[in-house]
Amino acid sequence: MSSMNSDLRWLAENEEWDGSFMFPYVFVEDGHVGYARRVGDSYHCFTKAQHQAAREELQDARDEMLDERRRESMAETSWSDWINWNATEDSVCPVPDGTLVQVRPKSGAQDTDEYPSEAFLWNYLGLASITAYRYELPEDPDARMNAIARNGNDGDHYSTPDEEEAWRAMQAKQPTYDPDDVAFVRAESSIAERYPQYYKDVRHLDAVDVYQVHQLFGIDDCSGCIQHASKKLLLSGVRTGGKPKRKDIEEARDTLTRWLQMEKSQ
Repeated sequence: MSSMNSDLRWLAENEEWDGSFMFPYVFVEDGHVGYARRVGDSYHCFTKAQHQAAREELQDARDEMLDERRRESMAETSWSDWINWNATEDSVCPVPDGTLVQVRPKSGAQDTDEYPSEAFLWNYLGLASITAYRYELPEDPDARMNAIARNGNDGDHYSTPDEEEAWRAMQAKQPTYDPDDVAFVRAESSIAERYPQYYKDVRHLDAVDVYQVHQLFGIDDCSGCIQHASKKLLLSGVRTGGKPKRKDIEEARDTLTRWLQMEKSQ
């Protein structure tokens, strides 16, 4: 990060721009923020452009630090090979609960971050359905479930004793599917029952676009800022405009910042 004036750094970290064309400069003195029409003699004044550039520089530094931490974490994690997954309505999670998993969605979006396996809908058949996954391998090499279900969801391809034992242990954790078994149906829907606000019934729809997502989740913002930012995040880096993912995310951030400013001024 380039050398930054300490007052400007403090302002960028703690203050959103609240000035107007009447007050083109911002300053901090004795811990208090003020706006001025002209540069002061006893304190450093900064323009809106300098203030915004400093905020972006600090945000870039934070993003880089988080990316570096994630790269280090991923490098330290031992992962299985990618395993193809063909979801059906009867599919259940192929690995034990709590296992960290990355999935590859059918939509073509980038692979997800790692989450516990129970966070994913393994039997979802829509555009965001899972086409492949990989899981974190245990530290004990004798307990590693190497390439489970690589060729499908049945495990018949296993040949080594270690792989067969791992598969049997995993299968033993899965309930036997019976469409008339109420307890099974409840178990299958337990995550949705625990977090109902995260799920919407779309069985009556053939497809869902980003605008209908907003309608389904009841996003009510007459300014349009939240919908605009959401669209950029949902389609970051994949829209026809050719913008890189980072640019879409930055613009979504700026739009949400503007929404916060409008809320604060009410």
